Amino acid sequence: MGTAQSYGRWRILEPAPIGSGGGGIVYKVADVSLWNPDALAKKTAKLLTNLGAVVWPGQGTREEAAGDLLATIRRYCYPPPDTIAALKVPHRLSDQGEEQNARARLKREAAAMRKVRHPHSIRLLDHDADGDGGWFVMELLAGGTLAARRAEYTGRVKKTLGDIRGVIEAVVEVHAQRFVHRDVKPKNIFVTADGRLVLGDFGIVFTNDEDHTRLTAPGDSLGSRDWIPPWRRFRNDDWDPGDDVFMLGKVIYWMLALPDRPNVDPSTLNDAWSSLSNQFPERAEIQQIWNILARIIVPSQTAAHRMQDAQQFLQMIDGLLRG
Repeated sequence: MGTAQSYGRWRILEPAPIGSGGGGIVYKVADVSLWNPDALAKKTAKLLTNLGAVVWPGQGTREEAAGDLLATIRRYCYPPPDTIAALKVPHRLSDQGEEQNARARLKREAAAMRKVRHPHSIRLLDHDADGDGGWFVMELLAGGTLAARRAEYTGRVKKTLGDIRGVIEAVVEVHAQRFVHRDVKPKNIFVTADGRLVLGDFGIVFTNDEDHTRLTAPGDSLGSRDWIPPWRRFRNDDWDPGDDVFMLGKVIYWMLALPDRPNVDPSTLNDAWSSLSNQFPERAEIQQIWNILARIIVPSQTAAHRMQDAQQFLQMIDGLLRG
């Protein structure tokens, strides 16, 4: 369990959260087993005091000056990058039942991250193994999210597919572990310091395992309306892997399309305004990916030509990259 500032070996670095959403609050933390600011500050202040080297403006005893110096050292001794991570805790809720559900979701999110081990899936570093699922720590990626990088991909098929390929691989692994992510979108695809795309935010992950306990009411709407399939906007029961494939297709469309185009709706996929072929005429590779996306961004769950298998999608992407 944790205190207001510490959770296991992790210490919160800044009081303001670095992120917040329906699933919880995220803080920047450091691993104090690798970086101990208190020990460093106390040792330095003691050394300077003993040497008689403490000089501080204003009145006060040497002990007061040493205390001021300790606070200053602690403030400026920032941890090295390899000790910094992201802590996620649930929102504090007034309703006890809702708070229990929030903790259960957090615990399920950590369990999914622990099972899905892939270079393009965010890594779980630590969790509240002995408690009630009140927190977990994951890697903190320095490059922000894909949402801020759309301009890098407009009309560039090879770069788009080459970069997003790892995320599709990660989704294949998510499905192999019997999960459905349910929230694949640019804001949940993170960027590493070296530019790799990584799938994150497993906050509403769904599983069909036998011991699965429903944490939402059947009529609740989950996921992000602009990204989820239309048939999921008012139903959260029995999500299937094909729903993640649908969202991956929309992400690829968004990456490739002109910046003034909104996120495409399946009902307008072939309109002149939405068509990638019209946006980038005489580009054979655009037509090839457009033919694939037309099998993914479909208006109906029962569409005969609907592609639902992430592994099949990955194979088709690889075919385009080899061509």
